[in-house]
Amino acid sequence: MLEFIFDSTRAVSDLLLAGVLARHPDVWWGRECRHIADSGARSTHRLGPPVPRLDSERALIEAPACIKVRAEVGGVTADVTSYTRLLYRAERRHDRWWLVSLEPIYERGTIVPVSPDAVPQLDPVRLARFRPSYRALAYHLDGLGYPIDDDLFGDDRSAGVESLYTRSFAWLHG
Repeated sequence: MLEFIFDSTRAVSDLLLAGVLARHPDVWWGRECRHIADSGARSTHRLGPPVPRLDSERALIEAPACIKVRAEVGGVTADVTSYTRLLYRAERRHDRWWLVSLEPIYERGTIVPVSPDAVPQLDPVRLARFRPSYRALAYHLDGLGYPIDDDLFGDDRSAGVESLYTRSFAWLHG
């Protein structure tokens, strides 16, 4: 039993750290990521160590992450960073682990000028339209013309995050 748990834990961790390449064909974010990449938007996603929780043929994997974009924001070159937790669901099908869903949980964000003497000129009214948990990233993406959903999971709305975890653990043990 211990060998099974070790092998499965390593398999789902490797799945995530290998670049999330083993997405099941039904998983939605493959199409979304392709659409954003085709538009010319570029970002770097840095993942921390994943924490997998296993129950038979299912796994719930949580990983801290930073989404980083270097872009013109408020008239200056700046690094836009969004700190998130990524919550993946994975299933073993025919002896192979597949990622079947991804839910980001936004924590906070920053906009930091690349040059220390630069000050971005941000529109305070536009900035205030976005929730604190993903305000910096939303401000940047809104400036590129992307629609911004107000109902994403974020630490500024703890009831929604708690509900997500409750549903995710119910799925894991279901």
